[in-house]
Amino acid sequence: MKNKPLIILFDANPLVNGNKSGVGYYTYNLIESLAKTYPDEIKITAHYFNFLGRKNSARLPTHSNITYVQSKLIPGKVLSLTRKLGFQIPLEFFFRKSGDVAIFTNFVSLPSMTNTPTFVAVHDLCYEEVPEYVSDKNQAFLHKFVPKSIKKSDKVITISESTKKAIKKFYKTSDKNIIITPIPPTKPVFKSKEYLEKFKIKNKYILFVSNLEPRKNFINLVKAYEKLPSKTRDSCSLVLVGGKGWKIERQLEYIENLQKRGVDIVLTGYVSDDERASLYTNASLFVMPSHYEGFGMPIL
Repeated sequence: MKNKPLIILFDANPLVNGNKSGVGYYTYNLIESLAKTYPDEIKITAHYFNFLGRKNSARLPTHSNITYVQSKLIPGKVLSLTRKLGFQIPLEFFFRKSGDVAIFTNFVSLPSMTNTPTFVAVHDLCYEEVPEYVSDKNQAFLHKFVPKSIKKSDKVITISESTKKAIKKFYKTSDKNIIITPIPPTKPVFKSKEYLEKFKIKNKYILFVSNLEPRKNFINLVKAYEKLPSKTRDSCSLVLVGGKGWKIERQLEYIENLQKRGVDIVLTGYVSDDERASLYTNASLFVMPSHYEGFGMPIL
């Protein structure tokens, strides 16, 4: 007699919450890999908030063993509100079914009325180890709710030995309860220079790729570039790729003043996958000067 497939309840919100960054790409690869590796052994019910149908779901992975459940009449902010009031809505309310296991992909889990085993993914402990590089609001939220999620989860998923050590240090979590799922390199994608015209890049260039936030140390990269001989700067641009984060107003003002003086620094903003591949392909030098990383995906 054929065994029934394992029912996985999966938090898909990082796939649709704005422009994908590290957690979004991790979540995409996790659900994609599970679905492709176990086509007959598992069925995935993936939930995301899509208040009034405003989210773009076109890029969600599609496989025969994935079913998506949307909350269209409830904004995602309802979770923040209920947590502030001291209670959390059970996962069954959103997934509309029970499962064999629930996977929460972004630091914080939900309780279960039916005692469904839960896994929670904790990508780094930046907010504990270097809180000065985290927005005050986010630091307070994670500091309060991640320990509770870890304590109530059956397993903690993380992405590196470094983050595992941090989880053990801060939360006294047992080795047997932590699973490391290293991030594999993706298949190389090579793109021509056609996308560079959009960003008005004409020279050779030094490349930085990340959300712009204090933890990524991009301002010291800018200052190092500023100190290069003018002859070198004239032949090689500095290209900063990524969306604007928090606590960077002064840094952006510094860069703007340099640009007004003719220093060739390009801020692209958030880019598409094809645009990013083109920027990687044609760069003369890639630099990653971060103060802190849970994994460091751009190196791969």
